[in-house]
Amino acid sequence: MTDITSPVAPARTSRTYLVVGLVSALIALGLLWSPISAYFSERSALTFTQAQLLSAKTLNSTLSAEIKSLNDLREVAYLAKTELNMVYPGQKSYLVTSSG
Repeated sequence: MTDITSPVAPARTSRTYLVVGLVSALIALGLLWSPISAYFSERSALTFTQAQLLSAKTLNSTLSAEIKSLNDLREVAYLAKTELNMVYPGQKSYLVTSSG
């Protein structure tokens, strides 16, 4: 049985609710901080990896084109003649120097 004459508990003020709400929000933010920071860290790592992949694909296509051109004997002969100063058997190579 309740006594009608017993003192009534004071009503909670809005300030109490505000403090409880702020403390709850800070706890929730603290609990969510680690997953959120991990998400953004992984997202930046993914962006970096995608950029590396694009660079590797570009390099791969460039090297594939170079391999295709080196399978042509005329290209190999041209490179040997111009870059390595090679000549066919029986030919003579002359080096012209300018005296000045």
